[in-house]
Amino acid sequence: MEYTKNLSKFAAEIDLKNLPDNVVKKAKDTIMDALGCAMAGYTVAAKEIKPLLELIRENGGQPESTIICGNFKTSCLNSALINGTMVHTIDFDDTHLPSIAHFGACVIPAALAVSEKVGASGADLITAVVAGYEVGGRVSRSVMPTHYERWHSTATNGTVAAAAAAARLLGLKAEEMEVTLGIAADQASGGRYCLDHGDFTKSLHPGMAAMKGVLAALLVQKGASGPKGIFEYSTGYCNVYSSEPDLNKLIENLGSPYEIMINDFKAYPSILCSHTPIQAVLDIVHKNDLCPDDIKSVRVKRMALPEGHGLNYNPETPLAARLSNQYCVAVAIAERQVLLHHFDWSRIHDPKLKELMKKVTFTDDSNLNEHFFDIPVYVDIVTQDDKTYSAFSKCPKGSIKNPMTDEELKEKFLNLASYSIKRSQAEKVADIIAHLEEIKFIDQLATLLVH
Repeated sequence: MEYTKNLSKFAAEIDLKNLPDNVVKKAKDTIMDALGCAMAGYTVAAKEIKPLLELIRENGGQPESTIICGNFKTSCLNSALINGTMVHTIDFDDTHLPSIAHFGACVIPAALAVSEKVGASGADLITAVVAGYEVGGRVSRSVMPTHYERWHSTATNGTVAAAAAAARLLGLKAEEMEVTLGIAADQASGGRYCLDHGDFTKSLHPGMAAMKGVLAALLVQKGASGPKGIFEYSTGYCNVYSSEPDLNKLIENLGSPYEIMINDFKAYPSILCSHTPIQAVLDIVHKNDLCPDDIKSVRVKRMALPEGHGLNYNPETPLAARLSNQYCVAVAIAERQVLLHHFDWSRIHDPKLKELMKKVTFTDDSNLNEHFFDIPVYVDIVTQDDKTYSAFSKCPKGSIKNPMTDEELKEKFLNLASYSIKRSQAEKVADIIAHLEEIKFIDQLATLLVH
């Protein structure tokens, strides 16, 4: 079977005219969500992105594409790199759960960068985003779940997703799309160390994926050669990156549904596996009016995940705190909500929170893995007087099984964008995105993405 060829042909021929209305709407919501995360990241994670932003300023580049909130343009490669990094800094961006990947941070910065460079329309941007998610989701399904044992899916599968979006915007034909995906797959990388320790590479992964995806497409546009059939090749992507690849998942039922329709949004600015524990804890503390001094212990039973995944009793940075289930549970108890400002530098070193974290324990139950894509948890909170309060949280708010409303998604965007731009300006961005398919030139959106 020519799996890569068939997937490439499908991606190259996706057309807005043939996309269902709900797919178009989901793409627009996804673009808005990613932009909000980038705008908040620019200010909230200023210390984290400073080295990369300074490096890009020093090295310059053709002013082709906007740096979100940066008040200057740079090459589309640099733009994809910095914007992709910014989207992911606050860990509030979308998740394609079958991939365990944050495609928004890879696909949307890549697509925006190329859109500005070539003068694309809003319709072109939507089409490219759908193509990126379709390829990223399909490739991920073919290599998961064993892929995630050693690789950060956002970095690896996100690279081919970004490449598909960029190639679609450049108008590359099916054969050129196949070569683009081949180059991107060959260059994909990114390990799991950052998931355990919360260092800058976790944010850098989608930025690099976006940049490498754009680079692959631009090279092919210039006539570069590259691998064909990369996904089914005996030492190609799927066989290298998975111990149990399923190549049929690359092409079966393409567009039914489109992969972007499987994409979830986040209701909390933290690692996704912390969301159901947060929800269960909030349910208990609100119903029973519990405060930190009441707590003797918190027991969380979750599905079996890679060793250490989301577990860190001593986070040293805001990013590490967002990756710590213990910290997120402690905040939920102490604050009765979990918001972006709860992950600032002073808060993560609060002795009271650190003491509360020591009371939180996690155990794995492999039986729950039957419902892997729901991320279910059981939580028991034992109080000082030895009363036990229990709650079950089945799936995260924002998932396709527990969706956020249109109003909640927009309010999330406005709140995040307001970290860096005026709310009135953010309202204009939201309005343009709501009518994105009618926008002739993406510059109409890009000019609003700066201070």
